[in-house]
Amino acid sequence: MQANGFFEGIGEAIGDAIRVVVEFLLGIFTNFFGAFDDF
Repeated sequence: MQANGFFEGIGEAIGDAIRVVVEFLLGIFTNFFGAFDDF
């Protein structure tokens, strides 16, 4: 039972990390293309 909970915790941590990275990359791309359109 402990191993199952351990892996569930890892899955949630990985999911949170992926979401943060994706949002960070989307923010960079939107800022980059927004600045590019200003030229």
